[in-house]
This record gives sequence, structure tokens and C-alpha cells, in this order.
Amino acid sequence: MRGWTWAALGAAVLLAGCGVAKEEYLKAVDRAGTLEARLRATEQELEAERKGRAEAEEALARCREEREDLDGKARDLAARLADAEADAARWRDRTKEREADLDLCGKARQEAESRVEACERRREEELTALRAEKLDVESRLEACRADLADLKAKLELVEAERRRAEQEKREKLDEVSRTYQGLLQGMEKEVEEGRVVIEQLKGKLSVKVLDEILFDSGSARIKPEGEEVLRRLGEVLKAQTEKAIVIEGHTDNVPISGALAERFPTNWELSTARATSVVRFLQDQVGVEPERLSAVGFGPYRPVASNDTPEGRARNRRIEIKLVPLEAPLFAPPEGSE
Repeated sequence: MRGWTWAALGAAVLLAGCGVAKEEYLKAVDRAGTLEARLRATEQELEAERKGRAEAEEALARCREEREDLDGKARDLAARLADAEADAARWRDRTKEREADLDLCGKARQEAESRVEACERRREEELTALRAEKLDVESRLEACRADLADLKAKLELVEAERRRAEQEKREKLDEVSRTYQGLLQGMEKEVEEGRVVIEQLKGKLSVKVLDEILFDSGSARIKPEGEEVLRRLGEVLKAQTEKAIVIEGHTDNVPISGALAERFPTNWELSTARATSVVRFLQDQVGVEPERLSAVGFGPYRPVASNDTPEGRARNRRIEIKLVPLEAPLFAPPEGSE
């Protein structure tokens, strides 16, 4: 640029030397000045541009460095993002699994709650049933207590009655035993001879007297010897006012024949007549109350020995005197009597 300016000036001098008009010269100088100014301005602009370019290059270099740094950071961020996305994917999978588990848990919880509710309902129903059963049991228990109290009271009465009955039984047994001993003492000779048998069994007393002591053969009339025996027996039995006296007539199995059959057609009539004779004697001669007496004939139908031998037939021909309770049906007073 500066060479061009000097060339212009030289041209202007040449022109001036050649007689160019001064005006042209001045214009040329003016143009040269303008060009110089423009040149300087241009050089300044170029310098500014060079500075700007240098600064731009520096800025570009910095930008490149920053870009590389940013690219590194971006790559790092991308890697981290990839890791984060992978983690996120894993968490999403886990979340889905957890959600599935939660769904299962929710269903299980609902089922459990349903079962719990059902159990609660059953429990309440059972409690209601148990309460009702408890009330029923308590009611029955109270009734049982009342029954038990009543039974205890009755048991006490029964026990008292039992003790009283046992006492009476002991007293009666003692009385029977005393009677037995009295009869043994009073009939000692006859007992030893075997013509009178006195038995005591389970509180009952029985006296068996052979007919040969009391009656002649075929007769229902008591012999004097028999009256003495019956008198001694009667005095002992008379004292047993709480006992009834049953007179039983028994015979052997030999049929009645001849003239005797006109009076006693069979052994029934003979056994009954002999029992009746003993009853009348005890009533009339000993003074035993007639209400306590009874007579019955069994004929040959209740033997105590075999009728095939004379000894057995002799044992079967007998009078049995038995002490029985006054409350026995045979001696119970008729209804309405005092």
C-alpha cells in the first residue's frame, strides 16, 4: 500500500514537472492523502482483524479444549446415564417384581382378611352357642343342685329309715334269737329226742313237731302229752306279740282207708284238721290272740324226707309252727278296719 502511495506521488511530481495544472496536482495530492488515510485505516482494520483472528483462534482453541472437555464429560455422562438407565431398568424390573409381590401380598392379605372375618364370624357364632350352652348348663346345674339337695334330704330320710330298720331288724333278730333260745330250753328233752326240731334261718323261726307227740294215728285230737308240749311252746310264742303264728299240717303219702275215710276222705282233710286243732288249743288254752293265728293243711305235698321208708314217712307226718311278720298279706287287716 505504501509503494502505491509513493508511486502516486511520483506520478504527481512528473505531471507537475510536465506542466500539469496545479489543480490536478492538488487533486492528486488530495486523493493520495485520502488513499493514505484509507490505507492506514485499512491497515488498522487488518491489524484489528489479525488481533481478532488471533483472539478468535485462541477462543476457538479454548472452545475446542472446552469441547473436548465437554465431550469427555458428555461421554462420562453418557456412560453414567447408561449405567443409570441400566440401574433404572433393573429398578423397574424390581419394581415390577415388587408390584407383583405386592399384588400377591394384597391378594393374600385379602384372603387372610376374609379368612379372619370368617373365623371371627365362626368364633362369634361359637361364642354365642357356648354362651347359650353355658346358660343351659348353669340352669341344669342349678336344677341338679336343687335335685341333689332334695336327694340329700331324701337320702338322709332314707338313711335314718335304714338305721331305724336295721335297729328294728337287730331287735327282731335278737327277739327271734331269744325266742329260739327259750324254745330250746323249754323243749330241750323233745329236741334231744329228735321229736321236735327248732330252726332259725335269716331271722325266721320254725318249730317242727312230729305227729306222734300230738296225735294218735288217724286222729285230729291232741293227746295229753301233746297238750303239754304245745302249752310250753305256746307260752314262749305268746310273748312274740309282733309276730303272727302259722300252723301247718303235713302227712305222709299213705292214702286214708276204711272207716277213717268217712271222716277224712284224704290227707288234705286230716292235715287241715290237725292244724286247726293246734290253733284252737293255742287260742283257748294258752291265750294267743286269734288275730295272730292261722291254720293250713298241705297233706303229703311238702315232704321233708322220702316216703319210701317208715322213718321218712314218720318225719313227714308233722306239725310246723312258723313265726311270720304280722304285716304279711295273710295277716294284714282288711281295708277300712281299725
